[in-house]
Amino acid sequence: MANRLSSNLFDIIILSVDDLFYSNGPLLAHVDASHALTAFTAVMMSALVTAGFIFRPQGRFVLGLTWVSLGLFMLYVLNTWIIFEHAQ
Repeated sequence: MANRLSSNLFDIIILSVDDLFYSNGPLLAHVDASHALTAFTAVMMSALVTAGFIFRPQGRFVLGLTWVSLGLFMLYVLNTWIIFEHAQ
């Protein structure tokens, strides 16, 4: 998990450096809305994992999964469904 979180942070640093050298205005202004949704979902998933590290799940809920696992699964499914339903 630490590798995944640090990889997300490194990607954000790369995007900020790319934005400095992008000559057609702000880099994120030229991104499709579906990518913005996916980026937002990735941030929410990273925040959920971080909350799981801070507030360790004590019990299991459904099928032996913790609230962190269920939250990650639900965010993934919701993101996938929204992109599938609104794909052009």
